[in-house]
Amino acid sequence: MPDINVNERQLDEQLAQLEQARPWSPRVISKLETFIRTAPDVEVFRVNPVQYALERSVSEAEALDLFLHATKIGLFEMDWHIVCPHCGFIIDNLHTMKQLRTHYVCAYCGAERDFALDDYIQVAFTISPQVRDTRYHHPELLSIEDIFLNYRLSKDVISPIPAYPTWPEAIEHVTRYLRYIEPGEKVTAELDELPPGVLRAMDGRACLQLTMTDEPSEQASVIPIRLVDGKFQSDDPELQPRSLTRHSMIEQPVQFRYDLQREVPSGKLVFELENRENRRSALCIYHTGRLPPPMLTLRPSLSGKKLLTTQTFGDLFRSEVIKTDETLSIRDITFLFTDLKGSTAMYEQVGDANAYFLVHQHFDALSRVIRDRNGAIVKTIGD
Repeated sequence: MPDINVNERQLDEQLAQLEQARPWSPRVISKLETFIRTAPDVEVFRVNPVQYALERSVSEAEALDLFLHATKIGLFEMDWHIVCPHCGFIIDNLHTMKQLRTHYVCAYCGAERDFALDDYIQVAFTISPQVRDTRYHHPELLSIEDIFLNYRLSKDVISPIPAYPTWPEAIEHVTRYLRYIEPGEKVTAELDELPPGVLRAMDGRACLQLTMTDEPSEQASVIPIRLVDGKFQSDDPELQPRSLTRHSMIEQPVQFRYDLQREVPSGKLVFELENRENRRSALCIYHTGRLPPPMLTLRPSLSGKKLLTTQTFGDLFRSEVIKTDETLSIRDITFLFTDLKGSTAMYEQVGDANAYFLVHQHFDALSRVIRDRNGAIVKTIGD
C-alpha cells in the first residue's frame, strides 16, 4: 500500500474547527479522522457522502453537514460533476455552481443531451491537497489505467453486468487498448477477433464509433486517424462525422455525435493513429458488444437538487449561484409559501420590539420543521 502523507498540524487544526462548527453525534469526527488518515487515495477522491454515511453508520443528513462544514474550513474540496447516463464517464468536473450548464455533449460516447439537477448532476468531496496529498491531485502523473478507470469514470454507476460488480471493472473488461500517445507520435494498434457490436475510440475530447457488422472479414480493416484540434480526422472517405439517434421507451430520443463513424466487418482491426497536437493524448478503445442499456443507474448519491435544498449549503455557501444567463431544470421539487397573517397590524397592537420577537419566533419554528424534513429556506421577506 502506498505511503499516506498527512499534514498533521493542518489536519489537527481543521478537525478542531470542525468539532466546534455544530453539535455532532458521538464519534462522527473521530470516524472522519480515521477515514482521512487510513483510506486509500481513491476513496478520499470524490467522496460520495451518502455512501460514506451508509458505510460508517452516520445519518445521511449529518454526513452531508459534516462534509459541507469540512469544505467551508478547507478540509475538503467540493466538486460538481456531470455523469453521462449512457457510458458512465464524467463529462465535466466543476468547482463552482456558476460553471454549470444545461447542455452537454459527452466526449466519451457522443451523447448530446440536457441535464437536470435531480440525478446526473452530482456533488462529491475530495480531501484538500494541503491536508493530504494524493495521486489524484496530480492527474498528469497517473497511469493510463488510473486515468480512465478511476479519474474519468464515475464510481457511482451501478454495473448492469452481473459478472462485474463495479462499473470500472466492467469497463476494464471491455477495454481493448489503452495508451498515452505523445505529441507527434504515431502508433499502430492491432485488435484481433473483434465480435459484432460497437467499438469506440476516445481520448476525453475526441470520439469515434465503429459498428462491427455480423459478417466477418478475413482481411484486417485499416482505420487511419489523426488527432487534430481536439477532434479525430481521417483521409478514409468512409470515415465521416455523423450523428445517430437512439430511441428509447423511457426517455426522449438521444442524439449521438461522432467525429468519425462507419461500419466495418467484425474480425481484425488495425488502427493507425497520429497525434498532431501539442498535448499528450490518453487513448482508450473499448468494445461494448451490443449497445448498453439506454440509461445507466447511479447508486444513492448527492444530487445537485439535494444539495440546493439543504439548509446548511444555503447557510455556508451563499455566494454559490447559477449564472444569470443559464437555466438549470429540476424535474421534481416542492415549494411551500407561508404568510404571517395580520403581521403589520400586530406591530401597532403589541409594539415593534414584541412584534419583531414574535415574527422571528415564527421563522425559527419554520426553520426547525424545514430542517427536520430535509428542506431549505429559500428566502424570508417583509417583517
